[in-house]
Amino acid sequence: MAVTKEIWVNYLIERLLADNSFLKTVVNEDGSVINGTIVHKPQQGGKAGVKRNRSSLPATIVKRNDGSTVYVLAEYTTDPTLIPNIEKYELSYDKMQSVLG
Repeated sequence: MAVTKEIWVNYLIERLLADNSFLKTVVNEDGSVINGTIVHKPQQGGKAGVKRNRSSLPATIVKRNDGSTVYVLAEYTTDPTLIPNIEKYELSYDKMQSVLG
C-alpha cells in the first residue's frame, strides 16, 4: 500500500516552514556537551566597574566570580500510533492533526 505523497508533502511543509523566528536567537552549544548527555558551559562573571575622575587611589579591588551552567540533556520520544485503514484517514486532515500534532 502506497502513501498518497501529495497529502503528506503539504502537511509536512506547512509544519517545517512555520514561523520559526525564534531560531534567530539559538546558539550552537555542541562544544559544551560532555559524553552526549551533559552540557557544561562556563559563565564569566560581571564586568569591572568604571569610574570617571576617580577621587581616591588606589581603587578598591573587587573579585570577579566566574561560574558555570550545568544541565543534563533529556530525550523525548512518542509512542507509535497505529491508524488502521489509513486510506480512509489520509483525506481527513483533522485525523492527521490529531495524531501528529
